[in-house]
Amino acid sequence: MSGSDEREVLPQFNRQHYPHSHDSLLGEALGIGQVAKLLGCSPWTVRQKYLTQGLPHMRTCSAGKIVFFRGQVIDWILKRQHKKGGDRR
Repeated sequence: MSGSDEREVLPQFNRQHYPHSHDSLLGEALGIGQVAKLLGCSPWTVRQKYLTQGLPHMRTCSAGKIVFFRGQVIDWILKRQHKKGGDRR
């Protein structure tokens, strides 16, 4: 691809090469700021409180960026609500 506005699409990220990807199960990848907004808290709270409570995430490398997947975050929220009786209204 040429042009400064176009990004090269690497084969490993091209959906044509992976028609059975897990996008529908995991949802979109989110950064810590996006997860904080979804949970209604600060990125600090996500890092210090919710990661230690089992919020599903992965690191891109040992000292790298933390990545979350929307579907996993929502499932985690729903399970916590269920445990605490949050959906019994």
